[in-house]
Amino acid sequence: MIIQLPKVLIDQIAAGEVVVRPASVVKELVENSIDAQARHITVTVANALRDIAVGDDGTGMSRENARLSLERHATSKIRSLEDLRALRTRGFRGEALPSIAAVSRLTLTTRHAEDVAATRILVEGGRIAQTDQVGAPPGTHVGACDLFYNTPARLKFLKSAATELGQITRALVRQTLAAPSVAFRFVNQQRLFLDLPAGQSLESRAQQLLGIAADNLVEVGFEKYDVRVRGYVAKPLEARRDRRHQFFFVNGRPIADRTLAYSVEQAYEGLITTQRYPVVVLFVELAVDEVDVNVHPTKEEVRFRDEGKVRGLVYRAVAEALQAADLVPTVRLPEGKAAATEGRRESQTDQYREQFQRAGAALQPAGPPYDPSSVRLDHATTEKQSAVSPPDSAPSAESDGTVPVDLPVESTGPRAVETLAPATVAPRFPETSPPRVLGQIADTYIVAETDDGLLVLDQHAAHERLLYARARDQKDRLTTQPLLVPISVEVRPVDRPLMELLVPALAELGFETEAFGGQTFIVRSVPAMFEQVDVPALIGDLLDDLAHEGRAREGERLRERILTRLACHAAIRAGQRLQPEEMQRLIDDLLASRLSFTCPHGRPTMILLTREQLDRQFKRK
Repeated sequence: MIIQLPKVLIDQIAAGEVVVRPASVVKELVENSIDAQARHITVTVANALRDIAVGDDGTGMSRENARLSLERHATSKIRSLEDLRALRTRGFRGEALPSIAAVSRLTLTTRHAEDVAATRILVEGGRIAQTDQVGAPPGTHVGACDLFYNTPARLKFLKSAATELGQITRALVRQTLAAPSVAFRFVNQQRLFLDLPAGQSLESRAQQLLGIAADNLVEVGFEKYDVRVRGYVAKPLEARRDRRHQFFFVNGRPIADRTLAYSVEQAYEGLITTQRYPVVVLFVELAVDEVDVNVHPTKEEVRFRDEGKVRGLVYRAVAEALQAADLVPTVRLPEGKAAATEGRRESQTDQYREQFQRAGAALQPAGPPYDPSSVRLDHATTEKQSAVSPPDSAPSAESDGTVPVDLPVESTGPRAVETLAPATVAPRFPETSPPRVLGQIADTYIVAETDDGLLVLDQHAAHERLLYARARDQKDRLTTQPLLVPISVEVRPVDRPLMELLVPALAELGFETEAFGGQTFIVRSVPAMFEQVDVPALIGDLLDDLAHEGRAREGERLRERILTRLACHAAIRAGQRLQPEEMQRLIDDLLASRLSFTCPHGRPTMILLTREQLDRQFKRK
């Protein structure tokens, strides 16, 4: 039997398309405030993110319009099909307020500047419970309490508080970039998370939100075929580990579009390494009849009449901006030291890799790359240790903080490998004498002679493995070194929830860290064995890791992630000249270490070129 569904059930079904999570409520209400020409917007969340309030000083509504705004598909933004094809506002469906009201206890307080009193409407589960007049300043204030109280299934499937808070912050960052002239305040659990003044330029707001200095931002300004592309992209040295820092806007509307992201990444091709992504804040402006925004209820997807043209113009705009910019990394002390050094290191590493390939072309093995099974190991005991296989395709030589986070970390799975010794037994070569150091290639690879051929080590990966093993073997808290001058670390607003999750885990490893106000954290001590590590750069990479891989936020997995990053940042760098004694000690220590064939990220630490392989290369066999 077919029946007509009741209105309450229809509203809850429809709300599921618009209000997916707490961030959806914030997005929809902030967009309404911007459409109401607000100059100041305040967002407040509490009660484990289930109480959300957005207030503004916009135009407000009359009593009649306030009641009508709670009806589905009632809007002041369009009147006809022609209006839908020429949209300039953020909202237009008339679904936001009724959808939020259907899954919460909502209070709407609004006042027109000409009115003497404000109108307050109380709604519970989509039904208006009370309407009265109160005193309030001009503008609108919407409070949604007990979000999803009447849809327990939706409430059950919400992510952790840190994840949901991160989604809210990201949604706010997108909105604030889209409206840099509007002041924004974001308060979470009575703590101020974000405070942006009115009247900012796009450049200053991008600097504040993305944590990038002005001299590392490249302005984009391009116009052709009635399409204008403007905004800012970051220099290659500011490339990040994921696409979280790419923001696109079409006619002022924040959107998610993979084709535009791909066009930008094509423009950066050859300038940044694989698994790194550019930082982008780009606005595309074109005729309203050239783009369809009525694609999805969230209004975050659009369709272009000529997608190829738009994609090509975005690519050209970014490519020309990068070509005209000075991309040589600069040293900025003290706050920019880590970023500039990282950028210079990446460019140097490309040169080192090219030199290595050119100088060592004759050393390339004829067969597959070296793997642990080619080394005979001591089987004095019957215990077995599981191994980490190198990734299918080895990443590029730069590993100073640029290793992709999805590479395997050391595992202890059930699969036993016959060629590996037990944990207490170190691998050894079958020769009667240990490897003898010959020198370095490009100050990056150590070359040593063995009785059976040539051993080549990546000095950074090898030292990284040793540091990781030593730190991991210390089950208790690492010995700490108090700092005479605490280290100040600035985090981006979107990373503030992740930083709060990271602080206790860092403390367990000897990094005594505390909030200092705003987006600033203070580090008062570091582990003694890692006292030279660049703490701001380390924390920056850890935050990117947490954002990219949610599983890394769990207890022991988080500790492993921190140790992996810590070892990477503290290890000998590519391009660092070593003395013969240092190289020999590194080789000896590595060969005495268990699971020494890969670094914690899964990259190989060494390759063995046998005498037989060399003979084949020189046509002796």
